[in-house]
Amino acid sequence: MDSPDQDAVLAEVDRFATRWLEPRCVRPELPLTSRDLDATLVEARTLGIVATADPGLGLWEDLDDTLSRSLRVLVRIARANAGVALAFHLESLARVLLRRLGFEAEGPGLAAVFGRYGIGRSALARFLAGVQLDEDDRALLLDVFGASDRLVTGHDGFSWLLWPAMEDRGTVRWCLTTTPTIRRHPHAHGFDELATFSVRPGMRRMGTDCTEETANRALFAEALTLHALGLVAIALGSAQRAHGLARSFAATRRQGGKTIDGHPAVQLLLASSRGAITSVEGSLEALGQRSIRGASIGRVFSVRAEAHPLLCRGANDALQVFGGMGYMRDVGLEKVVRDLNHLRVLSGSPPELALFVSAWEMHGG
Repeated sequence: MDSPDQDAVLAEVDRFATRWLEPRCVRPELPLTSRDLDATLVEARTLGIVATADPGLGLWEDLDDTLSRSLRVLVRIARANAGVALAFHLESLARVLLRRLGFEAEGPGLAAVFGRYGIGRSALARFLAGVQLDEDDRALLLDVFGASDRLVTGHDGFSWLLWPAMEDRGTVRWCLTTTPTIRRHPHAHGFDELATFSVRPGMRRMGTDCTEETANRALFAEALTLHALGLVAIALGSAQRAHGLARSFAATRRQGGKTIDGHPAVQLLLASSRGAITSVEGSLEALGQRSIRGASIGRVFSVRAEAHPLLCRGANDALQVFGGMGYMRDVGLEKVVRDLNHLRVLSGSPPELALFVSAWEMHGG
């Protein structure tokens, strides 16, 4: 059962989404400008939705309790705009991790948990489980740790970047970059509100609050788990938006003397879209009943590997309800489909996640 504090937070989030965010996203063919996104982030920090330097009830600040509140917040924000939800997630994750590491930094930050290429697949699972790594494993871990820059999709109005590196002895060391060099990539598939860019670390400060190697890896695994949970929640909210748009359109569009939601072909598409959402809702709700220390990274990655293809299919089914109109930018469905496709490969594609899960069951699960 939700606590009074949690109820109040969720009610505030709903008001924020309804009164602030959704009116600014009413034209899907006109993405939020950088100025609008800045203003949205400022408002969310003021309301305590996005985590700040001062502890509160923002995203990912409930790590000693169940994760349900943060997940529900991200789903609700993503239902209004997935790009804004991703910006909230990455900034809050950065701030909460930085606080746990005992650091302070001024201004907005960004978490870049993964590297440029991927998640290291089975090698990452063996690394987190403390298994002795061979040369192939170390080569695969270059996906996560080896790139000289970090490829990030997010809001580029940040002043510091938090990212993990590997030391020679095979331990994780968190890096705080306060003077990053940014190179923008102009052609991203989704998230029109955000930027995709490479960040090359400038001056950096190294440190961790963990002195034991096992604790060090556990903290890194928690960061990976939170990031994966956040991406699933954002994808779920996006798919809910797609289904809602399709359901509303089908209830008003007439063809053959009746609204099209009375046609079996449309009913099948809507049922398929709803089925994908219902499946992921159940999985995410079960994961949200745990604290971060009780959440299994193997289970979370497994859910994510299954959730993204399901939700992409469900959103595509919703788009088909509109017929050819669904591909027009002013309808909004094609943007949701692009955002979901982007989420599917962000920080690990489903096949990479599945390879991680298989190795985790052998060594760490």
